[in-house]
Amino acid sequence: AVFLWVGVNDAIVMESPYYLTGREAGGNEVFAADDEFAYYYRRTLDHLSPRAGRVFAVGPLFCGEDLRDPLNSRIAGLAAIVRGLCRDYPNLGFVDMREEFFADEAAARALPDPFGLRFTVDGVHLSSTGADIVARVLLRHIARLDW
Repeated sequence: AVFLWVGVNDAIVMESPYYLTGREAGGNEVFAADDEFAYYYRRTLDHLSPRAGRVFAVGPLFCGEDLRDPLNSRIAGLAAIVRGLCRDYPNLGFVDMREEFFADEAAARALPDPFGLRFTVDGVHLSSTGADIVARVLLRHIARLDW
């Protein structure tokens, strides 16, 4: 089994003002279009699918924890692309990690820090609370595998 999870900072590098490395020296975006994202994601799935018994494609998480933020709307669109690609492969499953975070009972009880963050230390990188949620979700999917 393989879990494929593209980090949100890699998926949307060109859209965040915090990641200026997402541009080439000439100012061109390195990874801008949805069709380019889909193309490279599909190539990765084409490589993994025949080599793994089961592949779980995990949708990108979030940048900041306010899902109403426009950047998170963009990330939701990328997750929709991943979900759609999964339909083309019989051994692929989609894991909507964003949904899992906000449906998780422990996450619902997590109190935000002074900056409003519950799951990350900086809006992108997981805190111990966030990592615990990911571990529970991945273990649940592993437990369902037919070994």
